[in-house]
Amino acid sequence: MEEFEGKVFKIQNGYLCRGNKRLHRLIWQKFRGVIPKGHHIHHKDGNKLNNSIENLECISHSEHLSIHMIANKKLHDWHKTEEGRKALGEHAKQVWKNRKIHNLSCLQCGNNFEAKQIDRAKYCDNKCEQAARRARGDDLIDRLCIVCCNPFKINKYHKTKTCGYSCGGLLRRKKLK
Repeated sequence: MEEFEGKVFKIQNGYLCRGNKRLHRLIWQKFRGVIPKGHHIHHKDGNKLNNSIENLECISHSEHLSIHMIANKKLHDWHKTEEGRKALGEHAKQVWKNRKIHNLSCLQCGNNFEAKQIDRAKYCDNKCEQAARRARGDDLIDRLCIVCCNPFKINKYHKTKTCGYSCGGLLRRKKLK
């Protein structure tokens, strides 16, 4: 958090913000004036939290994009190297190891369970997840019965080609002949 003109700014998306106002833009406007249309305020050192006026420059949108594209290209190329892949792998392991474990409640059965991924963990196990899919009808599709040509709903993973027992029996009798 940082204060500017008596107002508190908090970090949002890497920038110091208050509502939809970004601190680096307000500082530029206070010391240098209006930001021309189609221009961005760029942090020269790449640190979005360093909002000293000496670290800010007003550049065109296209120039700003090209600066970041070059930096991203270098980073992307490094990620493809053996050293980069190893570093990313180690970083991922460390992040996962340090993740907080959350106590959650299964949306299907109501049992409590623990998970590190609170954004995706909704069920205590695979059985509950599949039961919920069946209950919601996620895998249901429309098929036409090959005997009577009536439409029917069925799980897309089932091989059934008929709408019921009577049509299934007729199909089996035809195959026996």
